[in-house]
Amino acid sequence: MSKKNKEKLLGQIIVGPVTYDVVEVRELRNDEGARLYGQCLDSKDEIRLTEGLKPNRKRTALLHETLHALDNLHLIGLSEKQIHRLAVGLINLIDDNPDLLGGYDGR
Repeated sequence: MSKKNKEKLLGQIIVGPVTYDVVEVRELRNDEGARLYGQCLDSKDEIRLTEGLKPNRKRTALLHETLHALDNLHLIGLSEKQIHRLAVGLINLIDDNPDLLGGYDGR
């Protein structure tokens, strides 16, 4: 990694048997040169996020890339459009139902 695109470790996410480092990098681009908000690199057990994203965009990008990791692990075969829609939908679900994941025991 060049100094121009130095990584900053933000934390880790466990997806099944894999622990992904979550890192922030100065710039991300796909093979065609288009700018990316995030990228899941299974070969390096790494999720990359573009530096300087606003908190809501960063959260959505992190969930989006985590969905890619789950899709790759479980061989689901989701399209990019499906991953995007799921990420946005799950963020909305969590925001609209703050008690959904916190301490709900089904009683």
